[in-house]
Amino acid sequence: NGKHEIPIKVNEGQVINISIKFKKQNGGGYGYHVLNPKGDLVGMTEADEREMTFTAHESGVYHVVVTGDDLRGGITVKWTIDETK
Repeated sequence: NGKHEIPIKVNEGQVINISIKFKKQNGGGYGYHVLNPKGDLVGMTEADEREMTFTAHESGVYHVVVTGDDLRGGITVKWTIDETK
């Protein structure tokens, strides 16, 4: 059980693409969400089957929060930061 927070520093208007792969070794649960610099949840859009995206509406440090509940295995998190499209 637990959580891991990954800080990502971005500027207003940048687009962040996040890919998270869970390698489960048991039946434990998992999830993730993103918090803005104020600690509020960020709405994301599904870019494809394994990637989510959002646009930073303010500059600062955003946090990708990965959670697990009786989970065994591994987690891989990758992200890219693009300028405004």
